Amino acid sequence: MEKLIFKTFENPKRETNICLHIHYPIQSNEKAFLFLNPLFDEKKRSQKFQTNTARALADIGYTVVRFDYYGTGDSYGDLKELTISTCLESSKQILEFIHTEFGINSVSILGIRFGASLALELASKCNEIGGVFLIDPIALGKRYLTELRLRRKAFFMVNNMKNTDDKVIINGKKYEDHQGYLISVSLTEELENLNIFQNKLSEKSVFLFSLDVLNYKKLLKLKEDLNASNNKIKLIKDKTPSFWDTMEMIKTESLTSEILKYV
Repeated sequence: MEKLIFKTFENPKRETNICLHIHYPIQSNEKAFLFLNPLFDEKKRSQKFQTNTARALADIGYTVVRFDYYGTGDSYGDLKELTISTCLESSKQILEFIHTEFGINSVSILGIRFGASLALELASKCNEIGGVFLIDPIALGKRYLTELRLRRKAFFMVNNMKNTDDKVIINGKKYEDHQGYLISVSLTEELENLNIFQNKLSEKSVFLFSLDVLNYKKLLKLKEDLNASNNKIKLIKDKTPSFWDTMEMIKTESLTSEILKYV
């Protein structure tokens, strides 16, 4: 069974009304998974993979919770309010929701790209997290921003469009326009400072999934860093193409099967 619910969480600055997509098992194994999304178009392109993987996990007893960050998808708020800090805070609150709502203390997390980078930080702050499943985390936020900017320029070139200014001012506040996604100065600064090698984990089971060959060396370095802190690390080089980076329909069943091997 699957259900969409809206849950209101109290935060220092505002209430956040978050859309949760919950996959219920027929027979619970008293364990759960929390999924953390990539951002922008990457989130849309990973939707089918997340749905299929969540259903596969529910079939073997896991309660699976997916959600949209505040200001994205079906959650309330505006994209211009999105920050890494709010994503992290919402993730912590949903972990607590899983504990209290379902009585489940054994929670693993699965993150894709930005969601994988966020998952690393979340796992470094929350001792109760068990397995950490990371699909091609963004290693350095500065490089990610560069990729977004280059992608924007390529979009305008391919479509023979005038490359309009990527800076937008709304109500006196500056935003960076990425093909309709308006990124605040706060989020831009947070992304510029994003560095997964700064997160310190200990005594965790971490599964690194590499689909992007250009990201593989960074995952090797991450594996070495995490190995030095009493973590159990597995680096899996999967043949599934980077499904978040293309408009084509990519078959991801083999990646889902690979994940199920380690739960």
